[in-house]
Amino acid sequence: MAVSRVLTALVAAALLPSGTGAQTTSTISSNFNGIAIAPGSDLWFTAVFSVRGQNPSVGGTVRLVNSSITFIANGVTYHVAVPDAVFTFSPTATVATTSFNVALNRWETTAPLSFQGDAFLAGVALPLPGGLPGGVTPVAWTGTFLTDMPSATLTWRWGAAAYTSFTSDYNALQVKPLDDNRATLYANPDHAGTPESRKGFLTGGGRGGGGANYTGSPTPPATLPEPATIVLLATGLLGLGLVRLRRSA
Repeated sequence: MAVSRVLTALVAAALLPSGTGAQTTSTISSNFNGIAIAPGSDLWFTAVFSVRGQNPSVGGTVRLVNSSITFIANGVTYHVAVPDAVFTFSPTATVATTSFNVALNRWETTAPLSFQGDAFLAGVALPLPGGLPGGVTPVAWTGTFLTDMPSATLTWRWGAAAYTSFTSDYNALQVKPLDDNRATLYANPDHAGTPESRKGFLTGGGRGGGGANYTGSPTPPATLPEPATIVLLATGLLGLGLVRLRRSA
């Protein structure tokens, strides 16, 4: 019975309830560059992702939940809660759109099944009334990813750019949902996650050097396990446990 309880726990950890897909938690730890951020500025953090292997005739969703960013600067510990996010691959969408659902505190993006480059998933602004020194390390972004696309492989990364003036109204940011300039409302070379309405206030700091680097340099990517692999692993463990239970009966 002990084996049975362990296997049940493993399966529960690997799988979500029916219809919600598979989940995995991932952390990317990186650093800020050497540019100090002036008092009164904001840091704009963005998480972007790409997917390989999704079913182009069906679509699906990618979600990010329980996400946060942590670092220590000048002896102060920062723990930044990131709003949840849901990204929908839609068979009927021709242009990608991103909005912020205030009631649910959630980013919501809908995009065509096929596009070029990365896609915006989530973002959060961190006001810095006292500024921030350069060279902060480590800076870690952790979140739980969920998808209902069993054949998809998801890769994500994050960036951070500093702005001298920002807004807490996320819908007013006019966030660009995709790198692709033909599948969005913004026909420009800006990266996914760019706050189009605040571009004139960009400055150096975080992971950006100013200029046109509106989301900062991206971190090295992290590739999540395929949902199908997670499911098969749980199923295999369960089968192995059943065999052992039969042998010990």
